[in-house]
Amino acid sequence: MFTKKFMKRYLNNYFWILTLLSVFFLAAVIRFYQLDNPDHGFYLDEAAIGYNAYSVLKTGRDEFGKSFPLLFRSFTDFKAPLYIYLSIIPIKILGLGIFSTRFISALSGSIAVILAYFLIKFITKNNRPFSFLAALVLTISPWHVFYSRGAWESNLSLLLLLVATSSCVYGSMIKKRLVFLLGSIFFVLSTYAYHGQRIVAPLIFGFYLFHYRVWLLEKKKFLVLGFLVLGLLTIPILAISLTPGGQSRVKSLSIFSPQSVLPWQNQDGQPNNRTLTTLRKWFALYTAYFSPRNLFSEDPAEKQRWLPDLAVFYSWQLPFYLLGLVWFIKKKEYASSRPFILPWLFFSPIAASITGDPFSTVRALPLVFPLSVIIAVGIYESIIFFKSKNLKIIFGGVLALMIIFSLVSLMIQFLYILPYQRAKYWELGYSQLGKILASFPNQKIVIDNSRGESYIHILFFTKFDPKIYQKEAGYLELPNYYSSYERAAVKKFGQFEYRPINWAKEEKEGNIVVGDELISSRENILNNPRLQLLEEILYPDQTVAFRIIKAKNLNSH
Repeated sequence: MFTKKFMKRYLNNYFWILTLLSVFFLAAVIRFYQLDNPDHGFYLDEAAIGYNAYSVLKTGRDEFGKSFPLLFRSFTDFKAPLYIYLSIIPIKILGLGIFSTRFISALSGSIAVILAYFLIKFITKNNRPFSFLAALVLTISPWHVFYSRGAWESNLSLLLLLVATSSCVYGSMIKKRLVFLLGSIFFVLSTYAYHGQRIVAPLIFGFYLFHYRVWLLEKKKFLVLGFLVLGLLTIPILAISLTPGGQSRVKSLSIFSPQSVLPWQNQDGQPNNRTLTTLRKWFALYTAYFSPRNLFSEDPAEKQRWLPDLAVFYSWQLPFYLLGLVWFIKKKEYASSRPFILPWLFFSPIAASITGDPFSTVRALPLVFPLSVIIAVGIYESIIFFKSKNLKIIFGGVLALMIIFSLVSLMIQFLYILPYQRAKYWELGYSQLGKILASFPNQKIVIDNSRGESYIHILFFTKFDPKIYQKEAGYLELPNYYSSYERAAVKKFGQFEYRPINWAKEEKEGNIVVGDELISSRENILNNPRLQLLEEILYPDQTVAFRIIKAKNLNSH
């Protein structure tokens, strides 16, 4: 017979299950809605990820012909491999496209919300309301949503860090070392997902090893076996990290690199101490990641990796951030949580802070989790502060309205403002261009290479056969794959030539020419009998993204 106490507990559990499912549904909708809309842009790094996954799927090789690389050459650097390999699955099922390329990131962002809930639930001894608030703050965070709606390797690595931490914490709770070892493996896997985790993951994991050292040392044989497994998994990424390709990002971005430019002279013209100057700059960059100005004010200078009118968190969350920091450090209720959250808080910005960028949202993405927890602390303790039930209801109602307003603003940014104001930075128009060029299968098409690495968009949106591309456009000696920085400015593959425009040659051969508004003015084209304007692709503000021109040889008749 069901007792009243049993029924109350059952209904309570049912309520929290529905609440968690609702948060997951909200997170998934925000991250997946119109994910594949080409009018919202598709950046070249995303195209490179998608096409290389497609190339490996079809041929077992990347665009350069390298068989199953541990790092993928891409433009001026190398990409971590895990996101590309995992993307093979949705591309195999759904075909090569924007949605299938971004699927892994959107799914990672949605699952991360659930993991955040359970991780906080573990470390707070089953505090469901607080765990829900932490998951909700992460769900609606502009920072997390932004990197979940694009093919960003850093977002996959964040999920892996959350899986790793949750497994280690849960394994220690149930006294299962095998589960803790599984978490350790996910820490290693995160380094295969994003370069920055080669610094962040070992620091967080090292802290957890120290924290659980007494328990782990009770069975030394298992500890040795665990380190052996981790060592074997680490060898490939460690070995590749020692190659020029593996060190390319560090050498080009690190403020500790000899190539970095720092103020070597003081105001009196005397040389500064290089070490002290570098450390001072690093400390300034590191502390910038906790600055309320950077966290709660929009950055108009960041055009490609952020939203036009939003900060990484909402401005109304600033008081909860400040109060949350104080309460999290001072209140004894959070003593059991601090050993797990503080390593994330202190170590997450380290990889980003050693670069020259003042506030790199992509490299410091793991920081979004502990900051969401801190904000949740502020909200949770504010609710507790109000003793009156009516005041709690009023506070909750105002909070709900702020969340709804924030979500509406967030989606307006993604669906309307970002595509309009940042169209050029997000390279709108290539999807439409690919469809148009597909209607000229027997024509030589010359694409102006002054637009950077746009060849990868052509490969992606035309679904160009990777086997043919590797054969016709390959210029890299594969033994030098991880060491050579050679790049071919001119590429020929199939009917496409990617090179500077030579109008005399184009007219003689009767080629189709593709370029931006600078390739030739509309008036010049219309007044020139040797040129025919086939199509113009426009940005949302009606400026020209592409002109497609047919060059005609009038002397051939």
